[in-house]
Parts: sequence; structure tokens; C-alpha cells
Amino acid sequence: MWKFESLEGFETQILKENLKKGMAIIDIGANIGYYTLFIGNKIGKQGNVYAFEPEPNNFRLLTKNILKNNIQNIHPFQKAVSDKNGSIKLFISKEHRGDHKIFETNDKRPSITVDQVSIDDFLKDKRKIDLIKMDIQGAEHLALEGLKHTIAENKDIIIITEFSPELLRESGGNPEDFLDNLISMGFKIRLIDEKNKILKPIDKNELIRICKGARYENLYLSRS
Repeated sequence: MWKFESLEGFETQILKENLKKGMAIIDIGANIGYYTLFIGNKIGKQGNVYAFEPEPNNFRLLTKNILKNNIQNIHPFQKAVSDKNGSIKLFISKEHRGDHKIFETNDKRPSITVDQVSIDDFLKDKRKIDLIKMDIQGAEHLALEGLKHTIAENKDIIIITEFSPELLRESGGNPEDFLDNLISMGFKIRLIDEKNKILKPIDKNELIRICKGARYENLYLSRS
């Protein structure tokens, strides 16, 4: 079992504070299950984690880790999350298992074709969702488009997401539009400030300003 708190300390603490028994959680970009297992343990047997990971090796390790830790409330799916159903190319990083992307990069990565799904279509009648964790290397804007009905039907939903303007642009998105979309849904944007261990309210322009170049930040989004 991992010592989960050693991954991204304050973000893990924020997750822990927001998890309660019986919750329904969506983990988009589950990788090999670091946070997935942590979440599954915290929400108990009555809760459910819907974990999405498209890359075959990551998914194999994810399912292996779920079985090894005997956590039965995690439901893994080997799919990318996007704005529609179908298939999409995934460009594979040989250096970092958390850096696979849906767009072609300068390092001429090999690509594979993976299934993709809209969460709104996937969940159908199971739309009671309490929290979404999302880290998918710039494809967050597409996932958000496919989450609109789910978000609309869950007024207390919390989203914890990575925000990288550079990756959003490279994947065909617009970071300003992404943030405007969230704001129009009623979300307040808070920066997960690892250094000062606080949730820092931040406006759109300031957030984009500090995320220059390859810098990214993790965001806590809620309507309260």
C-alpha cells in the first residue's frame, strides 16, 4: 500500500477532507491508482469510484492494484474521457506513465487508438456524483463538455482538476474558455496552494498569468 500523503501533500489533505462514506466519485485519469485507492478506502463499501484510464499498461497496473488491495468499490474502465463516444488516438510517453496525451508532440511519440466516452452518456441514470478528480494532460476541456448534464444535476459537486494553459492549447482548447465555462456553471475557482497549504481564491486572469510556459496548477472548484 502506498503512503498516499507523500504524493502531493496538501492536495491529498483536501481530498481527504472532502471524502465521506457512501460518496460517488469519478476519477478521470486514474493512472495506476494512487489516488483511486486512497479515495476508495475513504468512502467505504457503500461508496463508488468510477475510475477511467485509457493506456493499457497503466490500466493493467490499476486493476492489479485494486485486486491486491481488495477494494471492491472501485469500478475501472479502460477508456479516455471526452466530449463524445467513439475512439481517439493516444500518444504514448516512454518516459512518464502520467504524460500520455491526445495530441501529437514534438518528440514523435508512438500512438495507439483507445476508446473514448462522454461521462454524461456513460452514467445515464447514475448521475448522483459528489466529486470529480481530473488530470488528463490538457484534455480537461473535452471532458468538461461531456460532463455538463452530470454537473448540472449535482449542485454540491466538487471538482479537483489540473490546469495547464499550455496543454489545453496544444490539445485544441482555450484556457480562457475553459475557465469561463466553469464560472458559468457557478463554480468558484480556488488554487490548491501547496506551499502555503491554503485554498486561495483566484481570478481567471491572475491564474492564467501565473501559469506561464509549462507551469500548471491544481484547482479546487465548488459552488459554495
